[in-house]
Amino acid sequence: MLSSAERLLYRSEPSENEVLNALRDISVHEDAIEELNHQASELHLQLRQIHEQKNKHAMAIRTKRGVLTMARRIPLEPLARIFEYCASDGWTLGPIVVSQVCFVWREAAKSPRVWSYIYIDCDRGNPAMKSSYWLRMAQQSSLHVTVRMNQYHPIAEQALHILYSAISNWTSFMLEVPSVQQASLVLAYCPPIAPKLKQVGIITADPSGFAGGPLIVGDDSQIVGLGSSFQHAPNLTSLLVASNVIQSAAGLPSQITSLSLIINLCQDTITRRICASEVIAVWQQCPNLEEFSMKVSHFDNREFEIDDPSRYITNEHLISLTLDLPSPYLTVIQHLRAPSLLNLYLRCPDESTCYADDTARMAMRTFIAESCPPLRLLELYDLDVSQEDFLFFFTRLPTLEEMRLHGSDILDGTLQSMCEINGLCPHLSKLDFRWCGHLTGSTLVHLVSSRNLQQNGEDTSVISEITIINCSFVNEKHILELAKYATCRLHVGDSADYCKHRGCCENARYRQRFRLRHTHLLTSDQRSRIRLG
Repeated sequence: MLSSAERLLYRSEPSENEVLNALRDISVHEDAIEELNHQASELHLQLRQIHEQKNKHAMAIRTKRGVLTMARRIPLEPLARIFEYCASDGWTLGPIVVSQVCFVWREAAKSPRVWSYIYIDCDRGNPAMKSSYWLRMAQQSSLHVTVRMNQYHPIAEQALHILYSAISNWTSFMLEVPSVQQASLVLAYCPPIAPKLKQVGIITADPSGFAGGPLIVGDDSQIVGLGSSFQHAPNLTSLLVASNVIQSAAGLPSQITSLSLIINLCQDTITRRICASEVIAVWQQCPNLEEFSMKVSHFDNREFEIDDPSRYITNEHLISLTLDLPSPYLTVIQHLRAPSLLNLYLRCPDESTCYADDTARMAMRTFIAESCPPLRLLELYDLDVSQEDFLFFFTRLPTLEEMRLHGSDILDGTLQSMCEINGLCPHLSKLDFRWCGHLTGSTLVHLVSSRNLQQNGEDTSVISEITIINCSFVNEKHILELAKYATCRLHVGDSADYCKHRGCCENARYRQRFRLRHTHLLTSDQRSRIRLG
């Protein structure tokens, strides 16, 4: 605060001496501020130098830690296997990237196996140069070749010829093109001799292929030369074909044992229908099939026609059948006899109603009754049937070991048929129920306990594992009770689990709540049996 003399000074007009004194004081203060600014600048400079020294030491620490890191200490062979796995998982530029990290990684990346996964996009860069470089680095290792193109042009043809020069080392071949015409053109130049080739995939998607009218042999919707291109590939066992129509007239390689058909989505209502005879023709061309899967989008508007109801084909070797189809398409199963079938997957996701119509249900019954397969695994995904159908299946499938139901209205009374002495499905040991809205936990507890505790016969198996996800009337008390007798899983399985890809059975909040409420109260035995993921 100002003194009395200073207040008096500002109330009157300053004299000449007072002005000179004020100017002198201002100059002193300005000099002091300048000195302080100079000191501050020196301190900032010292602080900046300190930060630079800190960064220098931190960089030296990171460098030294790089010497100690596990990535530097991993032997070259395991490191090369890691790089190979990354390339096989879809990291197409992985070999190039890891080669630029450090000397050790560059040496590991020189392993030919790291370069054995060749992905060539003929519409980008110089595909011929890339093909040559990858083949040179891969040397004589087994090759997994993927070729993608939107248009067949001279540069793409040059790249293909370079790749064909190493076809003797091909193990797998995947072709992604927009039309069956381009697929036919690529296969026309493919050398027929491929001694190591085991897997082939051809993916086409051409909207112009949805022409109306009947399909005839030689139609543009069929891939020409599909069978002849690989007639001298004795180890070819697996084939995947994605196209607008079923490749019934393409001449499939007769030696394959695994076939996957994917029919592209068509929402044009005037497009020609798909006939059961086309599927039968495919089965006839592949008499050695052990695995067959077929997928048609449930938003597809094409009709399915049973054009020859009395016709059927028997496959003595088929052990796995997967049909991911709209409900009307499932009627094709009545044309198949598979007396050796072990695994049956029937899926109808995205249907407006999960209940199979009468035609599909009768087709399923016909297949089971006529084939009498020694089935071990049955999966019905969003494909519900009547209780009479369930009992029919259980009666005709005494070898069943695993049953998976998704979106089913199976009732307690139906399951109780397995609880009785000498009950149905005596070898059943794994159960999987998801979105089963009518099933009660008390019935499941009774089923598992009766099968596990009572001596229902020498040939009766215990229920060793049960999966419960989003079943309304199975509560936490029932889960704890089930865990006394069997492993109880409350989460989706690994990558092979169909629900893993669809994301329909995520229940993380429920599992977290269960963990917080009960984990600290569980016995060690219960804790080992309840799988929360």
